[in-house]
Amino acid sequence: MPVRTALIGILLLLPSLAFSQDASPTVTELGEKIERLEARVELLEGLDRHVKQPPEKLDVFKAVVQQSTRGLPNVGYYGDFTTKGPVTASLKSLPRNIGEVVSDGTGKLLFGMGGHELYRLDLSKRKATEIVATGVPKISCAMGLAYDTKRERVVLATLGGEGFLYGYDHKKDSWAVVSSMQHVDVTAIAYLEPTDRLYAIGSDAMGSRQERPVLYEYDAESGFCLRKMPIDLPIVGEFTDRALQLIPLGDSLIFVQMPKSENQAKAVATEFVPTMHRINPKTGKVVKLK
Repeated sequence: MPVRTALIGILLLLPSLAFSQDASPTVTELGEKIERLEARVELLEGLDRHVKQPPEKLDVFKAVVQQSTRGLPNVGYYGDFTTKGPVTASLKSLPRNIGEVVSDGTGKLLFGMGGHELYRLDLSKRKATEIVATGVPKISCAMGLAYDTKRERVVLATLGGEGFLYGYDHKKDSWAVVSSMQHVDVTAIAYLEPTDRLYAIGSDAMGSRQERPVLYEYDAESGFCLRKMPIDLPIVGEFTDRALQLIPLGDSLIFVQMPKSENQAKAVATEFVPTMHRINPKTGKVVKLK
């Protein structure tokens, strides 16, 4: 498309997307950059076509909208959502392969989840700086990210081995293991301030074709599992897709997922509007929003 080609040409001249001055880009590097820019343009065009924000005031929360390849986030944006979908004008480009983003209690600090890492984000520079985990078991297969506003710590859930809930105190720059996941595989977590609880979406039969989503409730201080209940939450594609998000909103939880193609060999988003469900953490009732 001529418009897309022109836009890509302009974007390539932006300083934030420029190659190092020490070396000229190779043909392969230039081709990869153009492919990424095309994907970003396509994603934003898709949102503009499908998401129309109503004039009335709606609850606003932060989340990630992205395309995903083989379960790994590729092209992503972070910004405001309402219960109708992303607010396109608010979206800011993410560094590549950031699956989830949370902010601290002030909203000034942003943290992002990679495949096996936690990052501090600077979206003005589209920069991700790894926060190296020290004094704790090695992070393996990060699956869920939350921010505990009471204890002022980032909480990271993993799958590797028995799985762990990690806590990162960004003020002291210190890590701790909150608890073992005891081989419970989860795909998204959230901290809910009104209940002072951590919640996670997991499965009662991880890896099977009959797996059913389960809502787990954890004590936020100790990471002890207090209860679990099956919920009627439709999940498309792989259950352990790192692109799935669980977001706190008031006394509810919002589950956000990007649609996937029928062909899981390609596993890329065919539409760009996320599907969202509101979950009542007390009753487990699920209501589709978008």
